[in-house]
Amino acid sequence: MAAVLRDAYGLTVSTDSRAAVDHYDRGVRALLGFGADTVAAFEAAVSADPEFALARAGLAVSRYLNEEMAEGRAEMDRAVAAAQAPGLSARERRHVDALALWVGGRGNDAIPLIREILAEHPRDMMLIQRLYYIHFWQGRSAEMLELIESVRGGALDGDSYMLGLHAFSLEENGRYAEALPLAERAVGMNPKDAWAVHAIAHVLYETGENDRGAEALPPRIHPCDHLSYFRNHLLWHLALMHLAEGRYDRAAALFRSVFGRLPIEVSADLQDSVSLAWRLDLFEHPDPERWRHLGAVARNRQCVECLDLLAWLRFKLHDVAGAIEAERRAIAAWPYESAPRRLLGHMSELVRAGEKG
Repeated sequence: MAAVLRDAYGLTVSTDSRAAVDHYDRGVRALLGFGADTVAAFEAAVSADPEFALARAGLAVSRYLNEEMAEGRAEMDRAVAAAQAPGLSARERRHVDALALWVGGRGNDAIPLIREILAEHPRDMMLIQRLYYIHFWQGRSAEMLELIESVRGGALDGDSYMLGLHAFSLEENGRYAEALPLAERAVGMNPKDAWAVHAIAHVLYETGENDRGAEALPPRIHPCDHLSYFRNHLLWHLALMHLAEGRYDRAAALFRSVFGRLPIEVSADLQDSVSLAWRLDLFEHPDPERWRHLGAVARNRQCVECLDLLAWLRFKLHDVAGAIEAERRAIAAWPYESAPRRLLGHMSELVRAGEKG
């Protein structure tokens, strides 16, 4: 290749196309900011240079996060092939290898490799974010904070996305007084930093400042007009604050406006809408139409968690046979050797309910 260029974080990338690097940078920023244009940005990078391995890996990750699992894994295969080309740095090859492990469902195997890469290249924000979320979804709050404190510094200290990651990890470790000003600083630098807004929502809810949160969130959510599903999640947090202060009509109105006619495209929307409907039931503000809507839109979802939720939805609608069938599909769809006890336990409960009913 004729030239080695650098990305927005100063890391060398093996492509001679400045346009490809610019699109790649836009994709990384969109990934960090939950942008709806993430896939399009990485596609543009790949179009500008089909041999750009990091761009293909970014496209694979973004498709996988959109729950286009087969497409994401196929794109990652192409990224791995592109990474074998002569001239790529060891960092780039290992970057692709680490993301390939994650897309392949081997997140735990990716952890030590990502740590090794970050020890040498602590500005690789895509890998920082992936490792951060592996820890997040495993409930490993201390490791989230340890990761960010190990890489934050220098130029990254002026990056809103890094500050937002740091703020949320502080919140997850109960350090609310430190988390809130850091999140506010990140939003001040970049009003579209949705993860920093998310950190603000968590801090104010966890500290019981729901009235303050209900006032503070809308003007912070409004600039985040670039989001896909994550905007709905931020509005879900707003609904929880109204619920906590007894403003049930406001929470119900948010359900209708955010989820009431929503075509469920990712499991996060299903999880948030189901949990909000359930909370409204608990606060004695039920509406059977919510459950009919959610059951209808969830019926064609294929991910294990969605099928498990669908089983519960069918049960709420007094359709035990439909619930059992959804749970069977969830168990059959589990990608590893055996289904988790959680799914098997739910199936047993549904079968017992069917026998009684």
